Amino acid sequence: MAQSYIGPHSVISGGTVFSSWFVFGGAGSTVSGVNLSVPASESPYAIAFYYYYQPFHKPICIGFPHCI
Repeated sequence: MAQSYIGPHSVISGGTVFSSWFVFGGAGSTVSGVNLSVPASESPYAIAFYYYYQPFHKPICIGFPHCI
């Protein structure tokens, strides 16, 4: 199972959120969200990918980007 996010995670500080699995060498492996299931007789390699999103910054003025 992958972590659903890594590091700080909030609207203000941004964050790194789980995106997907890349599995090779395990034909019987199954993926369901953050869970990776592998049969007892297999030993695949798996990489968890994460997506980093920028923190939310408040606009500089009301009506941004059409400020007066």
